[in-house]
Amino acid sequence: MLRLEEGDLTHSDRARYDAWQRADPRHAEAISKLMQAAKYFDVPRQMGIETDTLLQKLEKSTSRRKLLRNMAVLAGMTAGAGWLVHRGASGLNLSADFRTATGERHSYRLPDQSLITLNARSAADIAFDSHERLVRLRAGMLIADVAHDGQRPFVIDTLYGGVRALGTEFQVRLLPDGAEVAVASSKVEIRTHSGATCQVHAGERAMFTSHSIETPSKTQDGAMAWVNGYYVALDEPLTHVIDALRPYRRGIIRVDPAVASMRVSAALPLDDTDRALNSLASIMPIEIQRYTPYWVIVSAR
Repeated sequence: MLRLEEGDLTHSDRARYDAWQRADPRHAEAISKLMQAAKYFDVPRQMGIETDTLLQKLEKSTSRRKLLRNMAVLAGMTAGAGWLVHRGASGLNLSADFRTATGERHSYRLPDQSLITLNARSAADIAFDSHERLVRLRAGMLIADVAHDGQRPFVIDTLYGGVRALGTEFQVRLLPDGAEVAVASSKVEIRTHSGATCQVHAGERAMFTSHSIETPSKTQDGAMAWVNGYYVALDEPLTHVIDALRPYRRGIIRVDPAVASMRVSAALPLDDTDRALNSLASIMPIEIQRYTPYWVIVSAR
């Protein structure tokens, strides 16, 4: 697609490209969506990739065969083009009071001396007044170590409801269709937007949506290890593990559906995703294919 936009395809390349488009109506639709995404949202830049850098990487392939392969790889991105655009546009949260970039963790001391630690690609706002200490989690995940204040409750607000601290340290993570709370000490109270409530105690976790709260269950060991730069997986699906690595890596990691549900138990370094991926490949029947530093496919070996 990059060469197509530049107008430097040979006649033969152009003929092959046209034939590829005609072979399936979805091909033309995919290219159209990808061009629109690049035009209006500059998807590579939103994901931390300089467009010139991506172009240089792809243009290292000088043969027509490699050129067409690169075009096919880019076209494959469009299976999730809408997701990429949405994630890139909303995930930046440039107006947030606190935010972290790809691969960045950061702790912030709040006016009441509470401490919040944001995971990579996370964002939050604060709204403190004489009645309440409110933190709005806009993206990602945070841990709150709450200072005592008998007059003002401390609440983490999400799209799905609020989590009120009852003198505690706890974690809140946004999910595609809800949020998850894990409590390290004391307890919290979840209140959804529909009014459902539930207390979650130390050593427990619970997921909730705008309308419901699941029964609390035991927190997985190492659930908060990301603060120290590690992701601990205990019999988790591979796709969940890759989801945890994505905020620490610029570009795309695609997981082949054939291996997505494989179970993983491992402790992986978040600050070195290449080492983490290699570690997974050493203990599982999977292959890590790196087309560029920004495009990785995890597939069966």
